[in-house]
Amino acid sequence: MKTDGRCLFVFTPLLSAFLLLFLASTTMAAPIGVPSEERRAELFFKNAVAAIAAKDFTNARQLLDAALAGKPAFPDALVKRAALKMREGNELSALQDLEQALLIEPNNRQALSLAAAAMKKIGQFDFALRLYRRLEELGAAGEDIRPIIEALERLTEGQAL
Repeated sequence: MKTDGRCLFVFTPLLSAFLLLFLASTTMAAPIGVPSEERRAELFFKNAVAAIAAKDFTNARQLLDAALAGKPAFPDALVKRAALKMREGNELSALQDLEQALLIEPNNRQALSLAAAAMKKIGQFDFALRLYRRLEELGAAGEDIRPIIEALERLTEGQAL
C-alpha cells in the first residue's frame, strides 16, 4: 500500500500524543508488583484487623501506625487505633484519633460511640451526652443507648449543656 507523506504527518501527532499519555500514566503508577502507598496502607490495615482478631494487640498497633503513616486520612484505621488506645487506658490519645476520624466522616457511628465512651470514662459527662444523643439521632446500630442517655441526663441535670 502506497501512502503519501501527508497522511503520516496527520496521524503522527495523534499517535505521539497517545504514546506520551500512555507512558506518563504507566510511569506515574507504582512499578508492577509494588503497591501504592494507599494500597500498602490498606494491606497494613487488613493485617491489623487480623492481629486484633488474634488478640495480638502490640502488632496490631504497629500495623495501624504504619497504615496511618501511608494514609493519614484513613477513618477506619484511626477508629481501630483509638479502640486499642482506649484498651490501654489512654483515652485522651484515643480522642485525638477519634476527632480526626470524625473530621473525615462526621457520622461515623463507631467513632462517635467510642468518643462518647471515652468522654464518659474521663468524666466529661456533658460531652458524652451530646455524643450519645447524636448517635441516637443517627439510629445507633444495634445499641440500646437510651439507658445511657437517661443516666447521663441525671448526672448532668442542672449543668449547662
